[in-house]
Amino acid sequence: MSQALFSALNAIGGILVFFMVLRLVLQAVGANYYNPICQGINRFTAPILAPTSRLLPDIGPVSLNVLVITLILQAVIAYGLALAFYGAALNPALIIAWSAISVFGMVLKVFFFALIIMIILSWVAPGARHPGAELVWQITEPVMAPVRRIMPELGGLDLSPIAVFILIQFVENGLVRPAAAALRMPAQLFFGV
Repeated sequence: MSQALFSALNAIGGILVFFMVLRLVLQAVGANYYNPICQGINRFTAPILAPTSRLLPDIGPVSLNVLVITLILQAVIAYGLALAFYGAALNPALIIAWSAISVFGMVLKVFFFALIIMIILSWVAPGARHPGAELVWQITEPVMAPVRRIMPELGGLDLSPIAVFILIQFVENGLVRPAAAALRMPAQLFFGV
């Protein structure tokens, strides 16, 4: 019973953190605010962000409010689960470090899966006007455009997604996973690793 409850609470916490990370990414890339999917994500996350919305400014394209609240939410969920199910009161500084690693890992996963969806859409439904397709393009284009300027095009074949995949894997395997391992991050409490 306790394992099932842990899994359910962990899944609910993971969904909350995922939507917060998605909102962070969508704001950072300047996605169309009026896209119905963006509107839904904004409505879902607004109650969590409302108490601190005027306290923390944006730093360039990154919403400091969304970032800080996402880190705190991830830390509170992980701390609560550890305390309730393992009886372990963890070091708060370590929880914050683990939360930062987790949120950064989730940001990488959002870009990774958005690239996969973009590639599939380019084969199946090129030029699709669906709000989801528009959102995927808006997430991937800020990452792809600089790489596309550097990479040569091979007869109309765009190799920039491959370069971005390699870059994401390099950052994940060279930075995120080693940092999680060095800090002995409990993977069952965090969502991005």
